Amino acid sequence: MKVRIGNYKSERSKKPRIEKVSVHPWDTYSADNTLAMVIYPVLVAYKKDVQDKGVVPADFLDTVDVTGMSDEDAQALHEKLFNEALLKWEGLLDEMIWSFDEVRGDYAGEEAFFKIKDENADLGDLGNRYDIDNNGLNDYYEKIDMGLQLFARYYRSLWW
Repeated sequence: MKVRIGNYKSERSKKPRIEKVSVHPWDTYSADNTLAMVIYPVLVAYKKDVQDKGVVPADFLDTVDVTGMSDEDAQALHEKLFNEALLKWEGLLDEMIWSFDEVRGDYAGEEAFFKIKDENADLGDLGNRYDIDNNGLNDYYEKIDMGLQLFARYYRSLWW
């Protein structure tokens, strides 16, 4: 895969933004892995921008009635609520980032749930070759799924 995306153009520019994407057959063999290789670094950079710029999606910020509050108290409440929203957003981004890291790494974390029981057993016979922590493995996959679901849910909020 090759991707080239140019800068946003100014409103006065008549040239279109450069967008060139070449997809090769090997990119689609494991498209989940291929896409994770692109999405993961974008999410990491996005989280850094969120932290540096202090931005939070609007749907994380509640409207609060500050009627009767002093300006200082209203400002303090606003900062408190904003910081809580920022921490929540960063936590959700961490879950997304972790999930895409696992997918791009071919689910390397699943190895922790397999213990060799019989080295001489056939490689394809998982039940006899390994003791498998099925509960832990299911929890691992559910955690990955949760991060991917969060990505889908907040996909349109990934901007600042």
